[in-house]
Amino acid sequence: MINPRLAKKGNVAILNAMLGERRPLSIKEAAEVAGISLSTAHAAITLLVKENVVKKIPAKPFPRFELDYSRVIPDWAQFDRGVFLVNVLGIVYDPKQGRILIGRRENDPHLKELSWCFPGGRPSYDADLEEYVRHKVKEKTNLKVGEERVIFAKTYPEKREFLSVYYVCAANAGCEKPMNGFVELKWVKPTEVKRYFTTSLHPRIYEFLRKLEESGKAPSHA
Repeated sequence: MINPRLAKKGNVAILNAMLGERRPLSIKEAAEVAGISLSTAHAAITLLVKENVVKKIPAKPFPRFELDYSRVIPDWAQFDRGVFLVNVLGIVYDPKQGRILIGRRENDPHLKELSWCFPGGRPSYDADLEEYVRHKVKEKTNLKVGEERVIFAKTYPEKREFLSVYYVCAANAGCEKPMNGFVELKWVKPTEVKRYFTTSLHPRIYEFLRKLEESGKAPSHA
């Protein structure tokens, strides 16, 4: 575990930002994602680099900084139950075209097999999960969504310590564009996700998507 000296607000904000984005960030990007000032982000990253929690990657026009995940994520072998890394994911549905939105990631540090997936991220402690789903979908796709409703939660055979909570959301406004970890977005028929996903798709999620495609309305649950 990391040095307790690092458990200051700015440092924790930067760690949460890097864990959520799962990609190298510039100081400016880290400050924007963490919601802190540039000077606070600079001080936090300087300390994290000194403590070998974050490594500096030379790049132009500005260097980027990458988290050493082994320093901040627990050794899961010491836990046999009850401790999870939680993600909230949005199944964004556009009823006008009868399609859902998926995004493609590259070089995910936690799940090497991950490529196409639903938009989302790790929830913070200071907001409701529904609010965080809206925030992460907007941050990664530029779309505003509403009518969020939990439909399912699951762990992954590839990594059982990961717990994802799935929300179905309605696309309300905005023009989609890939941002903050996504390199590509695509609207697909709900059942077409099987052609794109390289990680496990739970049968109940697929059944939910099948019913969504057939009826044009989101079922009450997966």
